Amino acid sequence: MQKGLIAGCVVILIILGGCQEKVEPEDIVVERHSELENEKRFTAFLTNVQQGKADKIRITSFTTEGDPIYQDLDFDGSKLKMIVDYTEDKFGSGEIIEMACTAIKETETAERTDYVVEGCSDTDGDYLLLVKW
Repeated sequence: MQKGLIAGCVVILIILGGCQEKVEPEDIVVERHSELENEKRFTAFLTNVQQGKADKIRITSFTTEGDPIYQDLDFDGSKLKMIVDYTEDKFGSGEIIEMACTAIKETETAERTDYVVEGCSDTDGDYLLLVKW
C-alpha cells in the first residue's frame, strides 16, 4: 500500500515538474537596486510587443533585504500575461499573482524611465514593472 502511494506521488511530481515552463537564462532581465542587467533583452521584448510578435521574458527584481521577486511576462502576439511570484519575499505576501494586461507604457522623466504594465486584471489597473535610472 505504501509503495503504491509513494510511486503515485513520484509520478505526480514528475508530471507537475514537466508542466512548468523553463525560463532560459538569456531571457532573464535582472533589476537590482537601480542596476539593470540584460537591458538589451528587455528592449527587444518591448519591440516585439509593439510589433505584435510573440515573446516572453522574466524580470527578477530584489527587495531591500535581497529577496527575489519574479515577474514573468508572456506575450502571445495579441495578449499580455504576467505572473508575479512573491514566494521568496520573506516580508511579502508570499503569493503568486497571475493577471492579463493590455499594454506596457514607457514614461520618461529627467531622472528615470518607468515601465508600467497597464490594464491589468487583479490590480487597480496598472502595475509598475521596472524603473530604469
